[in-house]
Amino acid sequence: ENLGSYLEAKDYPLLIFYGVSSGVYALLALIWLIICGIHWRDILQIQLWIGGMIALTMIEMSVFCSKYQSVNNGKVVPDSMVIFAELLQTFKHALSRVLILIICMGYGIVKPRLGSTKHLVFALGLAYCLFVSIDGIYTQLYSQKNPLTSRQRLYAHIPRAVINAILIWW
Repeated sequence: ENLGSYLEAKDYPLLIFYGVSSGVYALLALIWLIICGIHWRDILQIQLWIGGMIALTMIEMSVFCSKYQSVNNGKVVPDSMVIFAELLQTFKHALSRVLILIICMGYGIVKPRLGSTKHLVFALGLAYCLFVSIDGIYTQLYSQKNPLTSRQRLYAHIPRAVINAILIWW
């Protein structure tokens, strides 16, 4: 215990970072909501997805802040909270990659619909979400008890690297 804090010294700045970030994202979400309310007739579909990303990031920052705050207060963080935080982070990353891909394809700006590629894009996003969530949950929950060898780590990161390469190449 260090001055009433149970966090390690390397983790304490993360508590401050996630606390400030959740406040900043809450302010950004409020500003985005006000601007969208003012210009509600001119809103594109993609702008709604961007607002969703802001809200999802605000929730993610709040979950990580509460996780570090629980540790700081000396409480044990339940595995369900760790899994929820990892799944939320994975979903946000998958959604951001899919959004970047469909924006680059012109959806919502030049094209009103994605057409036949919609299913491929969402399948790729779902595959990314699946592989990264398995890797993240395993790393967060089980690697502390049973550390991975370098070969096992390599095999665990291959699906993530392949899907990232496909997203970048596309």
